[in-house]
Amino acid sequence: MKTSPPGLTEPRTAPGLSKSRYISGSQCHLRLWFDTYQRDFAPVVDEVSQFIFDTGHEVGQLACTRYPGGRLVAQDHRHFDEAVEETRRLIGDGQVPALFEAAFEHEGVAVRADVLERLPEGGWRLVEVKSTTRVKEVFLLDTAVQLWVLRGAGLDVRDACVLTLDSRFVRTEEPPDPHALFRLHSVLEPATDLLSQVPADVSDMKAMLARAEPPAIAPGEHCKTPYTCPYLAHCNRDAPRFEHGIHDCPGSLPQNAMNCSAWASARYGTSRQTSRCRLRNTSCAVRSPRMAIS
Repeated sequence: MKTSPPGLTEPRTAPGLSKSRYISGSQCHLRLWFDTYQRDFAPVVDEVSQFIFDTGHEVGQLACTRYPGGRLVAQDHRHFDEAVEETRRLIGDGQVPALFEAAFEHEGVAVRADVLERLPEGGWRLVEVKSTTRVKEVFLLDTAVQLWVLRGAGLDVRDACVLTLDSRFVRTEEPPDPHALFRLHSVLEPATDLLSQVPADVSDMKAMLARAEPPAIAPGEHCKTPYTCPYLAHCNRDAPRFEHGIHDCPGSLPQNAMNCSAWASARYGTSRQTSRCRLRNTSCAVRSPRMAIS
């Protein structure tokens, strides 16, 4: 299946990046390509994914209540230039203690900061809101690219934090106390350590997106780290199909998969094969559709 946009045979001007696309590209350049040019390869958002998205949105709204008097930059992604102008206006208003969804752009990378808190001693604190109870490694890279953009745009960012849910929280009132519901984790030092890699990453991603064809990257462990790629099924569309999966074989993987000669035959091209793998004294018949015996 052709994966480059129809009619495209020559390099093009690379589109800009966003924070989410930068994270996609950090996981896999092919995922970034699909995010940019062929999102239709991803499955339709299911109820579980939509629930997770809605929960994150609700958590973000609750987080804003920690900052009374904060102002929302309401312009959406279709009006990003206007959002940048509104952000500048609110930053210049010393009476505004915090901004939500502040918009910045630097060297073709656009970000929206969950929370920008004005510090009493001057400067700003960047706060990334997450609907988890711990700080994950990918959050540091997420924060680093925002720091790079905000500082590149001229903002004096003096602290960077991740705001997570507090696992010790017990809900006793309605609405919940936002100061008890969340925990603030300073990540300035580890995020700063990652800053030096951001410009090279951005350059590599832009160069890849400017090419006429997508990068040739095979599925692997990176497809599920740090997030399960929405294009995983598309990238595995030509993989052999079995009457039942390797995961149905008793025992642990990958050793059991390698011990199953039917799997090995399918992987390496034998056209007709039926076999049994004996694992933990249990017989497991595995047959690929293309290996069916008439």
